[in-house]
Amino acid sequence: MPLHEKKAAFRHMIKLLLARLPRDVLRDADGEIARRVLAMPEWQDAPAVFCYYSTGDEVDTKALMQAALRAGKTLALPRCEGKGQMDFYKVASLERLIPGKYDIPVPPKDAEKVFPEKGDFAVVPCIACDSRGARLGRGGGYYDRWLADSPVFSAALCYHALLLPALPAEPFDRKTDCIVTEKGELRSSAG
Repeated sequence: MPLHEKKAAFRHMIKLLLARLPRDVLRDADGEIARRVLAMPEWQDAPAVFCYYSTGDEVDTKALMQAALRAGKTLALPRCEGKGQMDFYKVASLERLIPGKYDIPVPPKDAEKVFPEKGDFAVVPCIACDSRGARLGRGGGYYDRWLADSPVFSAALCYHALLLPALPAEPFDRKTDCIVTEKGELRSSAG
């Protein structure tokens, strides 16, 4: 089976697994994941946070975005700029976000573009991760491309139930520096 078909099969299996998890359990996990991220020295020392706006069944990032703003950090959210490409823009208030591609809230058109620098922190979405540090996204490759050129410290947020022994991975798939679940964090060598 070609690798892209294996990934599609994994995405389907993970969607079914996620649907069986109780919403209150996931809500509690969201809170614990946020607490763990906020306690990380890389988060605390970061002048800028590059974050995704969670939707649907993703780990909720709203508490992290609000914490970044309260702490006076630069908060940047992505906007899709074309096929497989995204750039990040400064967010001063979550109330100023507008509907973007896939109806995901994005910074308004007049927002300032933010470039990642060493010492910044990136909160990365995933559908699932594995114990080797690999992450499975939704299949667009946006974060793989962005992470390839970003010097930031990156953390994928993943429910512990979706931390699997192994995921199919291609050479262009990028690992994050760590994976944070409600039960702990798993450090990896990104690449």
